[in-house]
Amino acid sequence: MKRIAVLASVFVLIAVLAVSSAAADFAATKKSAERGDAKAMNALAKMYASGSGVERDPGEAVEWFKKAAGKGYASAMHNLGMMHFHGEGVLIDKAEAAAWFRKAANKGFGPALHSLGVMYAIGTGVEPNGELAVECFSKAAKTGDARAANAMGMMYEAGMGVPRDYRKAAESFQQAANKGFAVGKVNLGRLYYDGHGVEPNKAQALKMYESAAEDGNAIGQFLAGKMRYEGDGVEADKSAGKELLEKSAGQKNALAKAMLAQIRGGGTTQSASSGVASSGGGGSSVASSSRQPASRPTSSSGSTGYNSTARKAPSSYSGNSGGDDGDSNVFVNAIAGVALSQASSLVPEMMAGSPLLGSAMQGIVNAGFSSLAG
Repeated sequence: MKRIAVLASVFVLIAVLAVSSAAADFAATKKSAERGDAKAMNALAKMYASGSGVERDPGEAVEWFKKAAGKGYASAMHNLGMMHFHGEGVLIDKAEAAAWFRKAANKGFGPALHSLGVMYAIGTGVEPNGELAVECFSKAAKTGDARAANAMGMMYEAGMGVPRDYRKAAESFQQAANKGFAVGKVNLGRLYYDGHGVEPNKAQALKMYESAAEDGNAIGQFLAGKMRYEGDGVEADKSAGKELLEKSAGQKNALAKAMLAQIRGGGTTQSASSGVASSGGGGSSVASSSRQPASRPTSSSGSTGYNSTARKAPSSYSGNSGGDDGDSNVFVNAIAGVALSQASSLVPEMMAGSPLLGSAMQGIVNAGFSSLAG
């Protein structure tokens, strides 16, 4: 009991010190901000927005972001855009959000270029425009933004805003994967599995899935677990496969749960297909002005139940909800894993079009609006 009491006291002391440290950081940052330091102003606004070292106050955060933006600080402009998009400290205003993203993007700020690209892709706050989305994603990727590189891969794979090009899609996913972006790893793994833009290589696909799984990506865990459990392209290891499936199911991945249920004898095989659902919910379709390829291969884009006979898997198991639409399968599969990247609560207004494509675009949104920029 004494040992437990001592440990409890240590934990309490650590917590107190952490709070004290946060309060001290806030005080120092506020002093710098009040002296007119734009970087400090932006940092102070983020503290108010998150409640770090001070009581959370989105309205005050907006005021400090405005002050920093007034000094030309691009990060603050981008953050103001996010506050307007989410309605944090201000009323939701998508057009105003886009305007702030554009101001920061004009300064070459990568996260803003990516966010503006998302706006053009989903057609909210601006007129939908696939070509402009691609332009923004491309510029953002060149600044080293991994999310933008992944988005470019999805655009190339789907033929949205650009002619479909699997090789360029693979190159973009590789760029994202090289920066440690788990979603890019999953998407690159899919291309290796199916042999799109690269030579088919299930061993390399599994390597990508497992790398994403190690990063905590639930879809990577599911796809790697499925391959391990079934011995798909690798010697079967049911124990390792099941462990990965359980990790994925622990993150509420419906496909992993369905497969585990069938493994345990409690599930039923279903053929209903589904699109990729983000952990934030439904989504909107991409703009009609985005160029669509003439034809696409058809396959199931997921399942409400595990189907061990679907040989198109694992890329066929890229999502959790939606409907079957062969004309948007490629893009839905391309979004694999985005659903489990840092998702926001953002649910853009519904647009006319494929529900699968809508779910896919929601994934881009979730990956693009996950945090305030530094």
